[in-house]
Amino acid sequence: MAPLATSLDILQGEQQCTLGYVLPTLSTLKKKLNIIDLKYTQPLCDSLLQGISKRFEAVFNDKEFLMAAITYPRFKLSWTDDADMRACGTQQLESALAASVMSGSDDTDNKGQEQTIEQLSAGDDFFDFDNCQPDHEQKHLAFLNDKGKELSMLYRHVEIKQLFLRYNTTLPSSAPVERLFSAGALILTKKRNRLSDELFETLLLLKVNKTFTVDHRAGK
Repeated sequence: MAPLATSLDILQGEQQCTLGYVLPTLSTLKKKLNIIDLKYTQPLCDSLLQGISKRFEAVFNDKEFLMAAITYPRFKLSWTDDADMRACGTQQLESALAASVMSGSDDTDNKGQEQTIEQLSAGDDFFDFDNCQPDHEQKHLAFLNDKGKELSMLYRHVEIKQLFLRYNTTLPSSAPVERLFSAGALILTKKRNRLSDELFETLLLLKVNKTFTVDHRAGK
């Protein structure tokens, strides 16, 4: 169940919560389940694979999910070995680039945003397709050949950046809110039931932001 648990953590996370993570996560999950050598729990693994195929069959054929994954620098086309899907994704990307209408605005005002660009986290070792190579050369698309994986590399490909912003919407999830309620229960205890609303809110925000503050000061 480890691959499934990791996939759930990724898709309900607060840092990697865009649409581009759906197809790569599901594809990697199916690949890991298929290669597991099981002796007693093979029926469980088969049920998981059948459930994934049944629930997300339409997702793998959805243009927006495909475009979200391809325009994400971390993934591009490396997450799938399906030649038809790779060809379809390349065609969709070319069509979107050809049809996109650029405003021609200056991109220099984005310098301040580069400080908040997502960096690769420790959880990214779940995806093991770093060394996958495309079945066919795609030199006509500099983005796919760019070895950069950080979101900041999108500043070198302005057209792709616009497509990324268009398709990579935030995944709706109640998990962050549920974690906030769980943290609140640890603060508003029976012995602290006279906390004012303002003090309770301050203590809650300090608690949930503690890890972020420590990591930020450490330069992570």
